[in-house]
This record gives sequence, structure tokens and C-alpha cells, in this order.
Amino acid sequence: MKKSCLDCLYANYSLGTLMIKDFIDHECMKCEHSNSPYFGEIVNDSTICRLFIDEKEYFLNKDRIDKIKELKYKSKFK
Repeated sequence: MKKSCLDCLYANYSLGTLMIKDFIDHECMKCEHSNSPYFGEIVNDSTICRLFIDEKEYFLNKDRIDKIKELKYKSKFK
């Protein structure tokens, strides 16, 4: 799978992007990551920045961090 801004966790649909999709048959979203060079801009499948993170990667890392914290907490009381 080719990564693009459309697969990024920080890209979301807005009223404007939904209207654009109705006029042209092309998928686009709005970047909402404040540190991204595309912040506030309409992005498509040809854009990607270094801050890309997909949902699967995000939740796998979050789950792993939570388990490490839980293990550290439990080890304090042994």
C-alpha cells in the first residue's frame, strides 16, 4: 500500500472537501496536524509529509505503551 495523506490519522473530511468530491471525482481531505507543512490545506493521494501516522500504527504503539506502564505499576507493589 502506498502511503499518502489520505491514510494519515491527522487528515479529516470537512464540508469543503466533501463538496469538492461531489464536483470532481477525486478523494481529498483536510490536514489537521498543526506541525505539518500541509496544515489547513486540502491534501490528496499524492501528498505525504514526515508526520504521517496511520491508525493501525498509532493504536499498536498506544497499546504497547499502556501495557508497559501497567507492568511497571504492578512491579512496584511486589
